[in-house]
Amino acid sequence: MRIALITVVVAALASSALIGGQTPPAEESLSVPDGDGAWTIRITTGGGFTGRGRGNVTLTSQGTLTCLQTLRPCDNKLVDDKLRPIAQLVSSFDPSKWASERPASNSLCNDCYTTTVTFARREGGKLKVATLSWDDTTQSKMPPDLVKIAETALLGKW
Repeated sequence: MRIALITVVVAALASSALIGGQTPPAEESLSVPDGDGAWTIRITTGGGFTGRGRGNVTLTSQGTLTCLQTLRPCDNKLVDDKLRPIAQLVSSFDPSKWASERPASNSLCNDCYTTTVTFARREGGKLKVATLSWDDTTQSKMPPDLVKIAETALLGKW
């Protein structure tokens, strides 16, 4: 009887941890600096064996950097020499060509990491926002520059 009770408790805790770990981060509004051409890019991840992803990173055109649960600690600010190459890549983005759908939730890859990039840029006095998502099986179909920025950010290799 005692073994059966312990088994039930362990199974319940394990399933609640897995379910809780797969909850995507809360969507918050993106804060974009003032000025035409200013931008913010937010990279969020989920999935993997634990369901917690590989971390979340937000970077602005002013170099403000926020990291949460990334593999390596990050600075709070990127200086010009580290921000310039990222800003050049971001200036070439054409979010109108991005697909807005997330990977299918019934993917055959249950332990794949998922990555969602939300990009917001001020253009002509308007804020334009685009989102693109992929998992390990669909990453090769994404814009290479966008994947490069996401990988750079999550690994902290600025």
